[in-house]
Amino acid sequence: MPAQAGIARLDNSVKAFIALCALLLAGGAQAAGLRIAPLRLDLSAAQSSGQVELTNFGAATMAVQVSLVAWSQVDGVDTYVPSKDIFFAPPIVSVPANGKTLVRFRLRAAASKDAERSYRAYFHETSPPQVQNQGGMSFRLKLGVPLFVGPIRPGAPKLQVQIAPADGMLNLTLANPGNSHLKILGMELYPADVARDDPRGAPIASATHSAKGANYLLPGSTHAWSLAVPAGTDLSRSVLLVRTDDYSGKAAPGMTTRGWLWQTPSPGPPASP
Repeated sequence: MPAQAGIARLDNSVKAFIALCALLLAGGAQAAGLRIAPLRLDLSAAQSSGQVELTNFGAATMAVQVSLVAWSQVDGVDTYVPSKDIFFAPPIVSVPANGKTLVRFRLRAAASKDAERSYRAYFHETSPPQVQNQGGMSFRLKLGVPLFVGPIRPGAPKLQVQIAPADGMLNLTLANPGNSHLKILGMELYPADVARDDPRGAPIASATHSAKGANYLLPGSTHAWSLAVPAGTDLSRSVLLVRTDDYSGKAAPGMTTRGWLWQTPSPGPPASP
């Protein structure tokens, strides 16, 4: 094969991959013509069933296989194990072109008395790949939807934050001793005089996932987060914003109904180069 042809083929493969990534990011739970709604499913003893709608925007029928895994976290790492706690049907879905299909879920195991249980439902395309190029690269979609089973007794998350500046880093330990999950949407470090109700301008430092890639803080879990702080930053004149999806304002002292928690880093010398 001529070298130029090989390079052109590689370029086409890379372009196709980039295009698919852009489509996935732009659509959230919609990719390559498939949309899944809702983005999260909540079940409980009072609401023991639910459904997810699959919409196919493509011109051909799409076959999608459904699977369920129990979801836990060990040392801040998401861990999955196949589970039969929840019945779902159909296990293989045929979504017609420009049509919709429902997948129904129903509790098979009773809800826990005191703690929320966490799962993920995966939807995996099994029909011919929708993205293919001359270089032979192809992609099959696999999208996951969080599924939570609330406890019989009222559940609520709790957020505990510990901050430890060290060697140009801001190291945080986030713990959830509550009995329901909490999602950390991100965190930013700002100058102390930032407007707390509407922070403007670029933050000094920011992070969107924990050190091990997670942002859901499941009950009883602990995560390590870290922010690289620019040299010379005076942490005694800075403030940290932790953004969550808990809009009750009860997960931690000082948390607002926007799910925001402002924290002051421990005073210390400017970050070292």
